[in-house]
Amino acid sequence: MADEIKAISIDGSRTVYVAGQTNSSDFPTTPGAYIATAPPGFPTPSSSGEIFVSKLNPSGAKLAYSTFFVVGIATAIAVDNEGDVYVTGYGSQLGFPFTFGAFQGAPSRLLKN
Repeated sequence: MADEIKAISIDGSRTVYVAGQTNSSDFPTTPGAYIATAPPGFPTPSSSGEIFVSKLNPSGAKLAYSTFFVVGIATAIAVDNEGDVYVTGYGSQLGFPFTFGAFQGAPSRLLKN
């Protein structure tokens, strides 16, 4: 596998969003990407790949944005009426972004009962 789209969503203006998995160290990203470059030493033989999230421009000819996310597999993508993108899947607990007020603000293996 090099690049594999796992999910597609289209918003109200017919803009296309894709999420998937890549083992490409040169996967295209855009300025301001959450993670602009592949992790050092990526891919490794045991790597399941890196999740990517990309949005095409309205004509579908260029990337509006594209980023690496975390090691793992995306399983679905959705976009709401405000343009907020939601990605589901599973991945590495290390490096996963959490925001203030999240239901679970740290990876579960680090939580104390």
